[in-house]
Amino acid sequence: MIKKLLEELKADCEKILKSLQEQFLQISVGKLTPDTVKNIKIKFGNGYCPLIKLVRIEMLDQRTLKLILHDPKSASSIIEGFEKSDLGYTADAQNNTQILIKAPTITEEYKQQLQKACKTFGYQAILSLQELRNSIIDRITKKKIAELTSDDMRHRAKQSIEDQVKVSKKELEDTIEKKCKDLK
Repeated sequence: MIKKLLEELKADCEKILKSLQEQFLQISVGKLTPDTVKNIKIKFGNGYCPLIKLVRIEMLDQRTLKLILHDPKSASSIIEGFEKSDLGYTADAQNNTQILIKAPTITEEYKQQLQKACKTFGYQAILSLQELRNSIIDRITKKKIAELTSDDMRHRAKQSIEDQVKVSKKELEDTIEKKCKDLK
């Protein structure tokens, strides 16, 4: 059971890291690519979906993308999604079927805005890791897992979990630090 818990923890930690890396694709200095925007969450219908499900993305130049809408009714939601993304891109509806996305001119203020977004994404990932850790520790503590018959065994299991969380947190912190450094 402990081995299974640790494998589950490791897989979930990898998902958190991968999610952070995908969010970091949205943050770039100067160059705007389809990968930069494809996962921006857009409110559409009763929920949210990634931009890529609502448009076809074409790169016009290093600072401009053209979004070709699958549904003209989605234009206002897409523009609103870009405004809420806090990444500094401007969205300009050309007609009912196209939106131009432009990267802002690179200023010191813009770089600071990107670093702030980077740190926010990183903070959210670390919080997710802590919630995951707490959930697994609770499972060990509150539920008497058959394999953990003694306090000593529960203590060792918790220590193994703490060790894995520490490794994963270090990976997240290194990823955050590298991205913030790239944005300077």
